[in-house]
Amino acid sequence: MSLRTLIRKHSWVLPLCVVLIVSTVAGPAYADTNPLRTIATDQISQEQSAPAPQAEDGEPSETPSSGDSTNVSSPSGDPTSGYWGTCKWDTYGGSQHIYLATTGPCTVPSTESNFLWDLDYRRTNLYEASIVNTVTLEGAHLLNGMFSDASEFTKVEGLGNIDFSQIPLDQPIEFMRMFEGTSLESADFDKLNLQDRKINVSRMFAQTRSPKIDISYLKIEQRAVDITGLFSGNKFLKSMEIRSAINHDIKSLAGIFSGCESLKSVRWDLTTPEATSIAGMFTNCKNLKIIDISCVKAKHIARTQEAFSGCHKVHSLYLGNMEFDGLELAPYKFYAGDAFKSMYELNVVQMSRNAMTKLLSVYDAAAAPYSFPGDFKTTWKKIDLRTMHEERGTWTHFSDVNKFPQGDEIFKLKMANY
Repeated sequence: MSLRTLIRKHSWVLPLCVVLIVSTVAGPAYADTNPLRTIATDQISQEQSAPAPQAEDGEPSETPSSGDSTNVSSPSGDPTSGYWGTCKWDTYGGSQHIYLATTGPCTVPSTESNFLWDLDYRRTNLYEASIVNTVTLEGAHLLNGMFSDASEFTKVEGLGNIDFSQIPLDQPIEFMRMFEGTSLESADFDKLNLQDRKINVSRMFAQTRSPKIDISYLKIEQRAVDITGLFSGNKFLKSMEIRSAINHDIKSLAGIFSGCESLKSVRWDLTTPEATSIAGMFTNCKNLKIIDISCVKAKHIARTQEAFSGCHKVHSLYLGNMEFDGLELAPYKFYAGDAFKSMYELNVVQMSRNAMTKLLSVYDAAAAPYSFPGDFKTTWKKIDLRTMHEERGTWTHFSDVNKFPQGDEIFKLKMANY
């Protein structure tokens, strides 16, 4: 059979052969013909398939860099290990126990962000923390908010491994909000190597769920420069003792126990003569019955907003020789009356004549009705502390100022029964 006859008889095969030949020459339709892209892809494939670099001991080598982390991630996408400065931290697969400085002594520069500040899920889901090796801090602010908002966080150990030697002595070490919002039960504050350094503990234990907090080793009465809001919002705290000392650095006592609804007793022996604010100091401490801050001995209190407001069960308030000279400064005088709002059981007040005179001079009954000092019928008692002799007199609505003790002499007021 001739070739022409064969082609005519099987003409349907020819287009298919042409298609097969063209496809074989051209390759797959999706092939990348860019030689540079092909070379780059081959290099990436080789790097990904290469074994991890090994250290001398056979372990994978690690090059610390600020903010670096491993490839292992938690369900939230946050890494389970990483670096804070040159300090390696690890949760070993995403546990709630974090270990810091796991590879040896390390440093956190002053320019570094606060601990886990960009990894909210990792920080707020911690239960415990251990500082394994020496961590040298180069910034006084670096501990601020360290475990804040970790609601189930109960324990930190290894605080003695924190080295503050690279921070200038004139800079207070800041512990602001360090445990705010946690359930702290245990911290080895006794191991902290603070020496004679000052500290800022503003809101350090605010919003915690801890019924008992041992602050004795912090020695805030001697070291603190700021204690505002220290226990604010802790609805579980039962009692607290602030030890005796004279501290001229503390300028404000604002909000220290504000919202501590379960607080039943406070022993306050700290003298802060330079304090100018008691605003919100005991706001809504609903279970306190006695407030005694007679040791404060501040002479220039200017801010009193809601200092004791909402203390429904307080029957005795002892202010000692505290004075309110600063209330002359507007607008603070307008808040003098609301300092005593909703103190339904208040029966005894102890203060100086100067303090009472100043409170009366700025008292606005319309702004704070049914609150001390303006709306009570009272019987005051002047007590000679040497003989304990009482002199009695009646002062209805504080109208007869002439019968009052003089100057900074301390006296008691007792609500009348009629």
